Amino acid sequence: MNMTIEEYRARLFSALAGFDQNEVSQAVNYYIELIEDADDPAGQMTKLGTPEQLAERIIKENGWSRPQFAGSYGYTNNAAQYGAYDNNGAYNYEKRKSKDPGAKIAALILTSPLWLSVFVIIFSILITIWSVFISLPAGAAAAVFETFRWISKYLGYAVPVFFAGIALAGLTLLFFAPVRAASKGLLITAKKFCHFLFGIFSENCDRDFKNVKKYFSKTALILGALLTIGGTGVSVPLFAKAASTPEKFSQALGLDSYEYSFNGNISNIKVDIKSGADLYIKPSSQGKGAYLKCENVKKDMVSVTDSAEIGFTYDYNKTINNITLFNIGNAANTSTKFYLYLPEEEFDSTDIKLSLGDVKIENFTAKNIHIECNCGDAKLNNVKQTTAGGSFTVINDLGDIKLENCTLESESANITQHAGDVKLSAGAVNKLTAENDLGDIKLEGITSDTLDLSGHCGDVKLSETSASGSITCKLDLGSAKLDLKGSDYNVSAKTDLGDVKVNGQKISEGTAANNGKIPVTVTNNTGDIKVNFI
Repeated sequence: MNMTIEEYRARLFSALAGFDQNEVSQAVNYYIELIEDADDPAGQMTKLGTPEQLAERIIKENGWSRPQFAGSYGYTNNAAQYGAYDNNGAYNYEKRKSKDPGAKIAALILTSPLWLSVFVIIFSILITIWSVFISLPAGAAAAVFETFRWISKYLGYAVPVFFAGIALAGLTLLFFAPVRAASKGLLITAKKFCHFLFGIFSENCDRDFKNVKKYFSKTALILGALLTIGGTGVSVPLFAKAASTPEKFSQALGLDSYEYSFNGNISNIKVDIKSGADLYIKPSSQGKGAYLKCENVKKDMVSVTDSAEIGFTYDYNKTINNITLFNIGNAANTSTKFYLYLPEEEFDSTDIKLSLGDVKIENFTAKNIHIECNCGDAKLNNVKQTTAGGSFTVINDLGDIKLENCTLESESANITQHAGDVKLSAGAVNKLTAENDLGDIKLEGITSDTLDLSGHCGDVKLSETSASGSITCKLDLGSAKLDLKGSDYNVSAKTDLGDVKVNGQKISEGTAANNGKIPVTVTNNTGDIKVNFI
């Protein structure tokens, strides 16, 4: 067919004159795009037929009917629908004025929470799809960078990382077409919804789905599948092999493992770990003094104090290596760990700070205990804090706090948790204050004098717990369930939104129940309160 694409477009538009121009533009653009994307545009035009033949095909496919008033006037087939003209093509002013745009605007305003939610959902899905997809090529690029960084240090790690990058590149090729097609489908859905609500854009968007097929390339799909299968098949066993030889990985990282023995009498302990590492404090073997066992550490980054106060500081601030050590090292069993072995005796004070890692203390006794974690769990088992005038403090920004079989004699024991659960089980405390911003507070089998518990977003649960002084519980959002040993309690409970029950019986807000000697005060902004005596 001896005709340019622009000439074909112009004749096709002319053949479709008199129909809705939005629908006509979509149809014409679809077929012109087919012609432009074809390897042989002229052959594609011949295949579609003359513009007039294609116009008849478009009219038939879409079920359009030629308007009675079409011709030189150029009215659209939707004119009567919108009230501008009657079926004979005459302008009808009364019919036009009968339309009340105010009613439609009011309806849109009243229903705005519904249709705005639909748009938010559509575009949230769209953003999520692309965020996940972009992580694939980003991961492939990061793997290439990591390969070049490690190729001279440890080939056993660099090679599997490279093939992992190949697998990610293959996934990128595999998912590009589906992601693009899904995105277009979401945008078409939003477009049709706009037409339904506001009358903008064309109502008939079905033809756009016909063009999705062109996004799928057989070559790209086959290549993507081969890269994904090949990269995964090579990288997984090589990663497994690297993990089975942690000593080589440690050597490549320049890490050491060694022991240090402390001398003299010990009264105070101070540990400050500023890098990613776990800390374990355990009793030393019988007859053996205090010593420190270090695993996978930068030896020159460990600063030891050995006098009446023992301890150490670890500050590994080479960020890029530390990130590799923390993430990859765990898989290869090369994460940094410190084991502090101490004789079973009472110490004056203990001050422990960790930036990133867990702390676990077993069979330990001290007058003053201070533990502070930025990100990690704090677990204490059979720990004794002696003397009422001493102090006990645990602060955690992100992670769980767990105390088991612990005795806290301090009159000002304090646990502060910002994000994570607090759990105390099978122990005794004197006066305890526990606060949690995000997470639960659970006490099981605890004997106490005074408990002061605060939860901002989470539940408070007491099981087989008793108090001889008082119990105070304050919550912003969550439920309180207190199963208390004994019955000599005087319960005062109030919730702004929820029920209050004492021994299964619903009581009025602020009403005292049981009339015992030990005050139990529970207040809640949002949630139920249940108190039972067992």
